[in-house]
Amino acid sequence: MTGATANDTLWSDAQGMGELDLGAAFDGTPRILRDQLAGDTFTASGQSRTFSGSVADTNLPFRVTVAWTDAPGNTTGAAYNNDLDLTVNIGGQTYLGNVFSNAWSVPGGAADEADNVESVFLPAGVAGAFTVTITATSINSIGVPNGSNGLTQDFALVLDNAAGAGPPVIVPAGATLSAENACPPTASLTPAKPSPSISRCKTSAQSIRPSHRHAASGGGIDSPGSPAVYGALPAGALPLPNR
Repeated sequence: MTGATANDTLWSDAQGMGELDLGAAFDGTPRILRDQLAGDTFTASGQSRTFSGSVADTNLPFRVTVAWTDAPGNTTGAAYNNDLDLTVNIGGQTYLGNVFSNAWSVPGGAADEADNVESVFLPAGVAGAFTVTITATSINSIGVPNGSNGLTQDFALVLDNAAGAGPPVIVPAGATLSAENACPPTASLTPAKPSPSISRCKTSAQSIRPSHRHAASGGGIDSPGSPAVYGALPAGALPLPNR
């Protein structure tokens, strides 16, 4: 918003987060939406969900917002209970939710412990891969009632001008990476094992599935077969079986 008391740093006492831009809402910009999915739900403090992808159009801003319905708060003192925190890594920079200078996010600052809506807004020109992490900093109340009625909290996540963010990497509280096997890609996360170890498996060119590529020796691939082209895989297609 503009005006005598607007155009200041978000969140703003004068303008909140600004007005809704209906033109932008229906302009066809690629967006990724995750709305209170059971697989994303937190059940303990220290858990996190990480999503990765890339900026779809460098001529447009890149925006990330997470929101959740918190458990009913106290009538005295702090009214908030469960605390989720947003972190966005892109272009070698780390941005925390609700750390702004005027209309755009800036690196540094501190995590927002009070608000149940957190955003990272980056201007046009930002490019490349990103990771978005939602961390359950504190889960101490029932954020999803009428289910198990245990300590839970779900959330809604919107990534605007984003492509390729797949299912979340689910990290249990207190876990560290102890082993990884890349055939198929898996990861074993085990508490109390601070020394990570990486193992590679042997595969052949026929089990490499990206379209219009072929495998060569090295990088953990031994005895590759002849180059093979499988064509472009449509969105949602099943992976080719290993041969």
